[in-house]
Amino acid sequence: MTEWIRVYAGDCTAEYQGPVARTARGHVVVLVKPDGTVLVHDRSGYSPAVWLTRAASLAIDHDEHPRITAVDGEQRLTVRFHHLAGCSEYPVSVAGVPVGPSDTADGTGPYVRSRGPVVDIASGDQYALKRESTVIDQSCACGLPLIRIGRAETGDQLRCLDPGCGQSN
Repeated sequence: MTEWIRVYAGDCTAEYQGPVARTARGHVVVLVKPDGTVLVHDRSGYSPAVWLTRAASLAIDHDEHPRITAVDGEQRLTVRFHHLAGCSEYPVSVAGVPVGPSDTADGTGPYVRSRGPVVDIASGDQYALKRESTVIDQSCACGLPLIRIGRAETGDQLRCLDPGCGQSN
């Protein structure tokens, strides 16, 4: 499943209502992430000028003056564009340490290790790894990376990343 990040740029007013209310106006870039996080970035620094993370509800109106409204409990962020310079959306995936072969002939992969599982960033498929497993730079006949399972009592074994594959090398 492909998830998207939306990017808006233009002159807007961002109003945050929550524990510490804040209003900001300027020419900014607004990022709307798949998890409902809305970040309003200006030209200074790396931190957003205004934001709301993981909103419970998110509404985007693309009328004459586009508006983004994110709400989470008592917190609300409303971004009203006075002039929208541009907007677009881009596919996003998890990011992690690259593992396994970098190129696969079957269109799967590349693969990354992200907070535990191995993830195919093309498809989003996730594969859990046992603690004693290591992904190696070889492919199974099915196209997925091979893993090395090292146990003192059995020696190293090579298996497909997918436990349901049934192939071992």
